[in-house]
Amino acid sequence: IQSDTNESAKNNFEFIVSKAIQEIENGTFSKVVLSRKEIIDLPNFDLSSFFIKLAGTYPSAFTYCWFHPEIGFWMGSTPESLLKVNRNKLLTEALAGTQLYQGSEEVVWHKKEKDEQQFVTDYIVQILSKSVSEIQISTPKTIKTGNLLHLKTEIQGIIHNKTNLNELVLLLHP
Repeated sequence: IQSDTNESAKNNFEFIVSKAIQEIENGTFSKVVLSRKEIIDLPNFDLSSFFIKLAGTYPSAFTYCWFHPEIGFWMGSTPESLLKVNRNKLLTEALAGTQLYQGSEEVVWHKKEKDEQQFVTDYIVQILSKSVSEIQISTPKTIKTGNLLHLKTEIQGIIHNKTNLNELVLLLHP
């Protein structure tokens, strides 16, 4: 039964990939990120120890652990800051493009990674443009998080008086 389930999941994912390619070719999307779920058994899993190890491995990241009855259990660590606000000044970031850290942060970023970074930056600027003025965008720079390198662009601006923090969080939340 397990191999039938895996084969079915594989076929479903391949169908979704081909559909995404078709939509890109049709001009519906310029980029699509697809994912799939894999369930694995973790005998003797110690949640507390794993969380402490995760937080220690990525000390500058936001490490989280939470459960929701409708979508299940989530744990992870992200180097991204969703939103920082100081009075009416907003700071957020676009983080995209990834390489394995190999001893140096002086790396060559290829067109694919630069395009991904620009896509994310443009999207964030677009969704903020109705709620934020005087938007400033930094030059992308390389940052190291754990054993990975990413391209990071900082985006800042002035929040309109009529905009509240909840609206901004809803705009930016993936």
